[in-house]
Amino acid sequence: MRAAVLLLAAFPVLAVAGPYTLVAGNIRIQVVSNHLIRLEQKGPMGFEDRKSFTVVNRDYGTPKVKVRRQADATILESDAFTIFTPDKALTLRDVLIYDAYNQLIYQNDGKLPATSYLPAPGYMKPAWVMADSPRLIPPAWGATPASKSVESALAAKSGWDDRNDSPDLYVFVPGQLGYAQLREDFINLTGPVPKPPLSILGFIDSRYYPYSEKEALDVMDTYRKKGIPLDTFVVDTDWRINGSSGYSIEPKYFPDMGRFIKESHKRNVRLMFNDHPDPKAATALDPKELTYRSEGLSKLLDLGLDYWWYDRNWTTALKEPMPGIRREVWGQRLYHDITERAHPNLRPWIMTNAEGIDNGVEHYPPHPAGHRYPMMWTGDTGSDFSFLKHGVENDVNRGILALQPYTHEDLGGHLGPTPSPELYVRYLQYGCLSPIARIHCTLGQDRHPWAFGADAEQIVTDMIKLRYRLLPTLYSAAQHATDDGTPILRRCDLYWPMFAEAAHDDQYLLGDDLLVAPILTSVKGEPISMPEGLFRTPLGLSGIQAEYFTNDKLELPATVMQVEKSINYDWGTERPMPSMTKDNFSVRWSSLVGPMPKSGEYRVVTQSHGGVRVTIDGKLVIDDWTGSNSTSNSALIHFDEGSTHTFKVEYVKLSGEASCKLGWILPGDSDAPVSKRTVWIPPGTWQNLWTGETVTGPKTLNVSAKLSEIPMWVVQGGLVLTGPDLQYTSQKPMDPITVDCYVGPEVATKRELVEDDGMSNAYLKGSVARTEIEFGRQGNYAGIRVGATKGSFDGQKLERNWIVRVHLPKGTAANSVRLDNKLLQFGTDPKQVIRIPFNRVAAPGEGDVITINLPTTSIRKEHTVIVELK
Repeated sequence: MRAAVLLLAAFPVLAVAGPYTLVAGNIRIQVVSNHLIRLEQKGPMGFEDRKSFTVVNRDYGTPKVKVRRQADATILESDAFTIFTPDKALTLRDVLIYDAYNQLIYQNDGKLPATSYLPAPGYMKPAWVMADSPRLIPPAWGATPASKSVESALAAKSGWDDRNDSPDLYVFVPGQLGYAQLREDFINLTGPVPKPPLSILGFIDSRYYPYSEKEALDVMDTYRKKGIPLDTFVVDTDWRINGSSGYSIEPKYFPDMGRFIKESHKRNVRLMFNDHPDPKAATALDPKELTYRSEGLSKLLDLGLDYWWYDRNWTTALKEPMPGIRREVWGQRLYHDITERAHPNLRPWIMTNAEGIDNGVEHYPPHPAGHRYPMMWTGDTGSDFSFLKHGVENDVNRGILALQPYTHEDLGGHLGPTPSPELYVRYLQYGCLSPIARIHCTLGQDRHPWAFGADAEQIVTDMIKLRYRLLPTLYSAAQHATDDGTPILRRCDLYWPMFAEAAHDDQYLLGDDLLVAPILTSVKGEPISMPEGLFRTPLGLSGIQAEYFTNDKLELPATVMQVEKSINYDWGTERPMPSMTKDNFSVRWSSLVGPMPKSGEYRVVTQSHGGVRVTIDGKLVIDDWTGSNSTSNSALIHFDEGSTHTFKVEYVKLSGEASCKLGWILPGDSDAPVSKRTVWIPPGTWQNLWTGETVTGPKTLNVSAKLSEIPMWVVQGGLVLTGPDLQYTSQKPMDPITVDCYVGPEVATKRELVEDDGMSNAYLKGSVARTEIEFGRQGNYAGIRVGATKGSFDGQKLERNWIVRVHLPKGTAANSVRLDNKLLQFGTDPKQVIRIPFNRVAAPGEGDVITINLPTTSIRKEHTVIVELK
């Protein structure tokens, strides 16, 4: 580490390459960059300069610092902050940090700050603090067996060093640059988001099912026969003997695993296997544990397995390497390092649990190193619209608040009941316009595109094909996430933090120019809470009689009896009340409900973690007493206006999460022919990709969508990159590339096509090709420049055909078109042409579209297209 060290001297410093360091008593202050300060208390082994589990780089900035003395203290000043440090500082609390306006913005309170999300762009504070705690120092070989002899004091921990843990804080002071500056320093300090293999952005088939070799290959063949794109096939835990332990291959399912992997690869399908790890030693860092894990995982990787899925498990599970480094992030590091060591030239891509999100419900922020090991999935969710909504919110928020752009869902929902075709389609529409598109479900369920009827299959197939055509946009956005942390799903406050509506997490920009608002409710409507005034206990009191049992069989006597206002509980993993147990309890709620507000068909709905039964007027109408996770159940029942009915709701919780909610959908609320939602349209003029109509923001719209549609807009002045139709990502080079340009006001837009070999680590050494594309309008001229490609990589295509499609505003026509300053004959698009979103005729509100096929030429040649408007 390079550092300028000041030991209580008064030297003015203009600029320093590396951290600027001041030592005062037991405290070390390091100005890492112009907006980042490190406050460290001396540990048992002194101050710490090695890389830690969390912090990988403190030597990136060139801070500008002025130094002056003031009565037994040293003052460090920069444009963004002032640090006051007494000469005899004993604890971090003695250091004061002020902003550029001389306002105190941070003083440690004697405690280490808890792990937290990054602040949102619209809610920035003068200072944000991250603790490197616990501070664990990895060896050069990481979480793999030691590659050389280890000093005796660390031998039992495979070279990992936890002896120098001490308070170690990083204070981010972004100033007027706000979120972008904070994110830049965070990435420089903790490391970038890795770039996925291109195949991971394709479609992923997953299912908890004991596949045999033949059954698995038959599913792959079905995708190919139906023309549904597929890149990765997941084999859940039953690939091995006993299903959930060890690495011995189950011969009754896979008598020749090497053959199965080769046959899958012949079909151009990559494989991911699930691992529920069972520890083999008392501690996480024991050489026996790391050797067992490394040998087991590497054995399958050596056979040709492409990716591992680290499933944290709920019973037997990995140990923590140090208290405070949870099994989720430790497993991410462990599987990453073993995969990297086994295949050093390939991108070590692992699927893991999203730390802090349990079965679709967000509970706490993830570890600040977690973003270095994507991709994350949110657990065993239920199959209902509430979990789809949670999923969109989780994925959008994690990208901007935790730099985890590959957080994603089990599309279709993991658990039962079987989703309706409508719900399945809405899941897949969202998933195909998100970073990761992976279906998954539990045993006895099916989420294949052909399992929900011909109409749903066609809609979903179209969406998957659209995803593959959008790969140039998705892969370029993935590079952006690696370059500077910009998420692929971009919450609108990333660009418009001054608008409160921009922080909505149920809509997003996909890349730079596409606005997507998934449909998150059914045409049947969303359940609402039943009015409290309708409930009467069997004795006639207002409310619901509740009986709580410390057993899972509703066996008397009840531990607690009380009157409650409603059934709307989410206990998480806590007790319902102090006298109850956390697990293996049951509840019975009894009430008279009425008078009913109107006559008609009511849909009574329960949402629960755990088993539930509902009996109305003595008839059992919902019966799901399985104790499973995250389920939604409903029953359609006719009630007459003014009538009163007996309701009994019974609930059981065995282990895990606990919740139970009762609601209903009123008659008439399920009659809508289309789904509806509100959407916040950002500033600018946005064109609806289904209707062609334009709207100028900022504005909140009420929109509707048929089942075949997901609301989408493109900003005028923006452009979208698409590639050819593919059945798998490596089928052929991305050629031609189509640039859809949307003419609007006089704005200038720069975008970038990013390419590499799609699977190796060579991108980390600069083997990346970038092509800049500019688009703008000035007066009556719209211009597009496709720049010369810069950079190279192995296997690069040296010639390319570009297709430029210029979308004119309604009522505008083209007078002339020039390509590289030569006049062209031109016409508007034929009716049958591949469009965004699908292969369809022009939208009714859409203007003319001018298509220019550029000649196939060297990628190093620049092209310009000028359209004169009239």
